[in-house]
Amino acid sequence: MRKIAVLAAASFLSVFGTATATGLTNGTDVATTDTAAEGVVQVASCTGTVVAPQWVLTAQHCVEVPNLQRSVYVGTTREQQHREENRFTSDYAVWAPHGDVALVHVTDALPQHLIREVRHTPVSFGEQGRVYGWGAGTGKTLQYARAAVGKTSSGVRPQESQHDAFLVQYLDEATAGRGDSGGPLFVNGEVAGVTSFKAPQGGGRFSLFASLHGLGDWIAQTTATPAQPSTNETPSDAEAKRPDTTAPDNHQGAAHQNGPVAKPEQPNTKPAPPIAKPENPNSKNPQPLPPRGPLATPGGGAGGSSLGLSSS
Repeated sequence: MRKIAVLAAASFLSVFGTATATGLTNGTDVATTDTAAEGVVQVASCTGTVVAPQWVLTAQHCVEVPNLQRSVYVGTTREQQHREENRFTSDYAVWAPHGDVALVHVTDALPQHLIREVRHTPVSFGEQGRVYGWGAGTGKTLQYARAAVGKTSSGVRPQESQHDAFLVQYLDEATAGRGDSGGPLFVNGEVAGVTSFKAPQGGGRFSLFASLHGLGDWIAQTTATPAQPSTNETPSDAEAKRPDTTAPDNHQGAAHQNGPVAKPEQPNTKPAPPIAKPENPNSKNPQPLPPRGPLATPGGGAGGSSLGLSSS
């Protein structure tokens, strides 16, 4: 009967499209031993997953304004998120070539142990996993719900752009909620999908997830930029700390011809160049805002409706 219900929801979805979420209740607080949960972060009022030292995977509709600065919070409890060392800042986002998927760039490197693997193979009907999300912001702990993969197909999101997606049914009486767009579906320890939009029927029990299949190369290329250290030290400062192993001949800065050779003068008369940071691909080719359909509501940064798990 469960498979029939999922297929029926998928058929309904293909005809009537999707809708924004209303509220997911009956989620379960994550345990301190849940290693997958450690990589789940809050991106403004959406959810995301750390997939590289300076990159967070989330939903595209959470970052409809790509160059907007956003706060990224690390931790599985609100108490952990409130610590200064667990608050990071993003400076821009990059949209995937297709699907409701985006990567958010964080200015400082995130802890290495938070990075989670992305699944590059398509999900299959009936596979089960866990969906994570921060909900509407009222819960004290990150929550999850067990979920089963329904029919996979190419669909149309409310913005009317084609993308690969699959239907997910929440189990254990959990229902779709607000504030968790961009949250991950973990299957066998890998991120297999991104929470996108709620199916228009089923009382919140069915959601549409953006597939990551076919985005492996894009994710690898986008996140390939080296992580920048969390420091204000400039390249010239670092160079000044290096021991001088070579003695220049007839250096103009030497005090005496036959005396000890002075160290080369540091170029401190000019402003030191800033640390090189990855070029924002949106600066030269601004990403146009996606057209809004009648059912589209911005998530995340705009504080609109999204979906996932939230406490009642």
